[in-house]
Amino acid sequence: MPVVRQRFDAPPRLVSDHWALAFVKWCLAWMLVFWIGLPAAVKLLVILCGFDLLSCLLTHRSGLRETLRRVSVTLLLCGAVHVVYATAKDLSGFNVGFELGTAVALFYVFGELVEITLNCSTVAPIPPQLVSWLERAQGMTRTQKKQVAALKDVERISHDAL
Repeated sequence: MPVVRQRFDAPPRLVSDHWALAFVKWCLAWMLVFWIGLPAAVKLLVILCGFDLLSCLLTHRSGLRETLRRVSVTLLLCGAVHVVYATAKDLSGFNVGFELGTAVALFYVFGELVEITLNCSTVAPIPPQLVSWLERAQGMTRTQKKQVAALKDVERISHDAL
């Protein structure tokens, strides 16, 4: 007796679904390769910039637009220094004895740590002496900043009245 085989057709597959999935996989792979290739100091800076943005959103100590501008300029500058130094080193053999892009990233890492600490000082119990010292290191104390803001408000009101 002959064996009767039934043919089960697979459901039709959409080409666009497989293409989208492959595209996402390739994008994730390239991002991972890029991330692995970064020096550790730059990775730390990127992570701290993310924490700085998050702390800015949660504490409202500084404006989001100002923080985004500062973080983006910081990352662009570090990236540019890293690329320019690596290119100059490859083309001319110029070497200062350390990775210049990493040094610049570490410089900005400390600035991000100060910003995160000051942002968290509004919601967490951080010693007032430390906050005062960090604000003075930035250039102005909180009281001075309030005074400058009040003077700007008075100037704006008087300008609007004219």
